[in-house]
Amino acid sequence: MTKIPENGELPPAVEAIRQLKWDPEDTPREKAIKLKDEGNLYFKAKKYSQAVVSYTMALKEDINDDEELKSTLHQNRAAAHYYIKNYRSSLSDCIFARKFNAKNIKPIYKGAECCYELKKFDDCIKWCDIGLIIDCDDVRLRNLRSKAQADKKTHEKEKRKKETMERKKNQTFLTIWNLIKQKGIEVQEKEKDFLELLDNPTNPQQKRISINSQNDKELDWPVIFLYPEVGQTDFIEGFYEKSTFSEHLNIMFGQSPDWDSEKKYTPNSIQIYYENRKRGKLMKIDHRITLFEALTKEGMIVQLATPSFIILVKNSKFEKIYLEKFDQIN
Repeated sequence: MTKIPENGELPPAVEAIRQLKWDPEDTPREKAIKLKDEGNLYFKAKKYSQAVVSYTMALKEDINDDEELKSTLHQNRAAAHYYIKNYRSSLSDCIFARKFNAKNIKPIYKGAECCYELKKFDDCIKWCDIGLIIDCDDVRLRNLRSKAQADKKTHEKEKRKKETMERKKNQTFLTIWNLIKQKGIEVQEKEKDFLELLDNPTNPQQKRISINSQNDKELDWPVIFLYPEVGQTDFIEGFYEKSTFSEHLNIMFGQSPDWDSEKKYTPNSIQIYYENRKRGKLMKIDHRITLFEALTKEGMIVQLATPSFIILVKNSKFEKIYLEKFDQIN
C-alpha cells in the first residue's frame, strides 16, 4: 500500500497516475478502474476535492454493464463529498450506490451519517433500519440510530420553541404597527414592508421600535439627531414617545460633546427641525413637546422605522444658510 506523507503532499505514485497517458487500447472499464485508483490515492492523501473529480471522471466512462464498479465509485465519491461537508451531494451518491448494489452496507451507513448532519433524523433512522436488516449486529448503525432518536427529540423541542418565539415576535410587530396606525403616525412603508423592516433593520445593530415596558399602549422609538454643521450624528436607542426633547437634550448637552470645540451646542442654543414632507420645508419643534407630539405633526413621515431630526444652533449664520439652501432644493 502506498504510504501518504504526513505533510499531505502527493506521493510519486499519485503523480505518476495523474500524468498517466491512457493506453489507446484501454477499455472503458480499465480507464474507470485507473481513475478509481487515482481517486483512492487522493482520498488517502486527504485531497477530497481532487478525489471527487477522479471518481466523477470514472463514472463518465461507459461502464453501464458493471453495476458493482458503479456502486463502488458512487460509494467512494459519497465519502469524499462527506469529508468536504457536501452532505447533500454525498447523500445523492449513497442513493445511487445502493441502486447498483442494494447489499452494499458502506453507502447505507454514509447515507445515514449525511441525514444526521442535515438534521433529517427520521431519514437517518430509516437508513439505519435498512442497514440493520442486512446486518443486525452492526454496532455503528445501532449507535447512530440511538443518537438520531435522542437528537430528534431535542431538535423538535428546539424547533417548537423557535416557532413559538417567532409567532410572539410577529405578533409584537403587528401590535406595534396597529399602535402606530391608531396614534395617527405616518410611516413611509406599507404594512408588509414595515413589518419586514422591524424584523430585518437596515442596520442590524440598530434598535427596533418596541413596546414600552411600563405601558403596553406606548412605544419606544429609535431616533436620529443630525448635526449638519459639524457632520455628526446622535442615535437614541429608546426615545419614549411621551418624554420630551428637553429631557434628552439636557442630558446630552449637560456637558459639551468632544466634537463641539466652540461649545456652541447647549440645551438653550439648540433649535430642532423636522422635515415637513408634504410641504418640502423644515419646521421648528419646541423642546418642551413630546416625541409623540412631534411624530403627529403635519407632514411628519417616519422613514425606515426611525424618526430623524435636524439640530442647528439657533440664530446662527449656518442655520440661515442651511434653511435657505433647503428651500432652494425643495
